[in-house]
Amino acid sequence: SIDALSVGFTISDYGFVNEKLQALGLEPSLFDWVVSAPELGGLKPASQLLDQVANKMQVNVNQCLIIGDRNDTDGQLAQIKGVHFFLVQ
Repeated sequence: SIDALSVGFTISDYGFVNEKLQALGLEPSLFDWVVSAPELGGLKPASQLLDQVANKMQVNVNQCLIIGDRNDTDGQLAQIKGVHFFLVQ
């Protein structure tokens, strides 16, 4: 369950991250950090994005799980970084 996460973040290429989460029935306050990819200087699947997020969250990249709705961006980022990926359809 979501409340079992000790560390969570969300990242989006298109901004309006809080609004997107709320449209999915998720409150942004469930996450420790909410950021858009452009705020980090890139777009998915740029591998430095996950490096920056892991550093900010003080975890190793290999401890990350990417959950996304696009194989061509979210899934590719997971593949580049060698982490698990869960596709939401």
